[in-house]
Amino acid sequence: MRGISSVNGRPGRLSRSSVVTVMKAAAASLAPMPRIALDLLYLAPGATGGMEVYARALVPRLVAAWPEARFVVFAGQELAAEWRARPWHRALRLVELPVSSATRVRRSVAEQTLLAGAIGRHDIDLVHSLANTTPLLAPAPAVLTVHDLIHRRFPEAHAGLLSHGVELLVSLAARRARR
Repeated sequence: MRGISSVNGRPGRLSRSSVVTVMKAAAASLAPMPRIALDLLYLAPGATGGMEVYARALVPRLVAAWPEARFVVFAGQELAAEWRARPWHRALRLVELPVSSATRVRRSVAEQTLLAGAIGRHDIDLVHSLANTTPLLAPAPAVLTVHDLIHRRFPEAHAGLLSHGVELLVSLAARRARR
């Protein structure tokens, strides 16, 4: 897939420090204190598996590794409720979008519409989408984390039309991503 790369330009696992390197490279032409959106709309606490573990480990480290950046977390209702009680990092700003992260189809529609609009309203310089898809019409460049291609290897894992939708969104997101 075009748009997906590691630091050395070949597909593979990225370390947390490599993710920061990739994001900084993607943001090189941006303001000295860029506003980075973290797309966590997919994350329903306790129900997202490995992608949740990844986000919970990575996000606080991004802030520590890139203190001059201003991070804005975009989240659905479930994560936003948890976040208000236990924020992941005090330097992160939370924007709650009115959608449940537990409903895949509604969440995907919200990512493409509500999140794309919110990115423009919040003057975001770079979007880091942490879970396979990104808002395709967002007015900012994107960095994309693709965790797996299980939808290609086992299309039956996503029933009917959902399988085609996942394939389309992941492919278009990878093409749109700067890194």
